[in-house]
Amino acid sequence: MQLSLHTHRDTLCALTAVLMAFLTAACAGGAGDARCTGPRCADAVTNFRDVGPAPDAATDAAGDLIGDSIDGLDADVTDADDAHDAAPDGDEPDTTSIDYQVSFVSPAARTVFGAADNVQFVVQLSDGGVDAEGVALRIESSRDGVLGSGNSATDGTFTVSTSSLSNGQHTITAIVTDDRGSGTATLAIGVCRWGAAFPFDTDLDAATWTSVGNAYRDERGWLEMTGDAQSRKGAIVNIGEPVAPGDVRMRFRISTGHCTDPGSCSNFSEGADGFAYSILAFETAAEAVTYMEDALNGGGLGYARSSAQQSLAVETFHVEFDTYFNNDQNGGIADPTSTNHIAVTLNGDARNHVLWSEAANLEDNNWHDIEIEIVGSRVVIRYDGVVVIDDVSPGLEFKGGFIAFSGTTGYFSNHHRFDALEIAESCLFQ
Repeated sequence: MQLSLHTHRDTLCALTAVLMAFLTAACAGGAGDARCTGPRCADAVTNFRDVGPAPDAATDAAGDLIGDSIDGLDADVTDADDAHDAAPDGDEPDTTSIDYQVSFVSPAARTVFGAADNVQFVVQLSDGGVDAEGVALRIESSRDGVLGSGNSATDGTFTVSTSSLSNGQHTITAIVTDDRGSGTATLAIGVCRWGAAFPFDTDLDAATWTSVGNAYRDERGWLEMTGDAQSRKGAIVNIGEPVAPGDVRMRFRISTGHCTDPGSCSNFSEGADGFAYSILAFETAAEAVTYMEDALNGGGLGYARSSAQQSLAVETFHVEFDTYFNNDQNGGIADPTSTNHIAVTLNGDARNHVLWSEAANLEDNNWHDIEIEIVGSRVVIRYDGVVVIDDVSPGLEFKGGFIAFSGTTGYFSNHHRFDALEIAESCLFQ
C-alpha cells in the first residue's frame, strides 16, 4: 500500500496551528487574554482535562478541519492502494535457466596426436534441438588449463585450435559460461612426443639390429627386405630394447614396387608377395630371431608360423602389407580380398585376418606413411594420414616385444622397403 503523507504536509501544519489556538483559548477561559497566566489558567486547564471546554465556533471549526483532513487522508491512501492494485504488473525478468546440449563434433574421442600437431576442437551447442547462437563458453584442458573462450556462431558451433598441448593424456571440457544457462561436455585425447627414432641413415648397430635371410640396409638410407628378385625372404629384427607391454604408438614408412629408387615408377607389372611389421613377445631376442628365421616364405610374408612351428605357443602382433592374392595356398593361407590390403593378424597366424582394409595404391613405388596405435584391444592404423582400420581386435592383449620387419617374394617380386621407425613415449590411456 502506498501512503501519500507528504501531500498533507500543509494540512497537518494548519491543524497544528488550529490546535494551539484552541488550547490557548481554553486556557484563557474566554477572557480574551492571549496568555495563560494566574489562577484562571490553572482552573481552565483542570476543566479542559476533566470535561473539556464548551463547544464554540473555534472548536467546531477545528473539529471540522480535523475530520475533513483525516477523511481526505483516508481517501488518498485508499486511492493509492486501489491504483497500485489496478496497475498492470511490469515485465518480470525471465529467470528460467536453459539446459544447453553440448557435444564435441571433433576430434573423435581417444584420438592421439603428436606434440606439434594442430588440434582443432569443435563444439556444437543447441537449445531443445535448435542451434544456440551467441552463447558464451570456454574450452579447457585438464593439463593445460583454458584453451580458448568466446561465443557460439550462428550455427551453434564454437571452435578452438591449438598446437601447444603438453605431452600426456588430456580431459578436454567445454563449459557454458553464459548467464542464461549451463551445459558441459568432455572428451579424452592423448598427446605423444615421439621418443626412440631409427632413421636408418647409417650402418645398423649390431647390438640393436640383426639381419635374417636376404634383408639388408640399403646404403641410401632404408631397410630392404628382398630386393626386386624372385623367391626371397628377409627380415631385420631389433634385438635391443623391446617395446613395453600395454598401449603403444608407432610409425614408419613403406615402399614397394619395381623401380630401384623409391618414388614415381612406370613399371606397373605384377609384383609379390608383400611385407610385414611384427612385434614378438619372446623372453629373449635370440628366440625372436630364431622365430623369424623359421617363419613361412611366400604368402607367409616372412612372419607366419611354418608347418614346423605350428605347435609353438607365441604371442605376437603383426600388420601385413599384402600385394599378392593367395587363395588357400601355401599352408592354407587365404586372403580376405583379391586386391592389395593391409591387415592385422595375431600369433603368427596369417590365415586369420582379424582386421583388414584394402589399399589399392600400395604398389606405386612411392613412400607411404604408416601409423599404428594399440590401446587395450583397439587397433588404429593410419595410411598416409587416413584411418583405414579402427576396431577392436578380439583376443588382443598386447604384450610388447621385439620389433621385426620382414618381406617375401615368389614367382613375382617387388622391392620391400621400410624406413623412419619411431616409437612414441607413453602417452595413451586405458
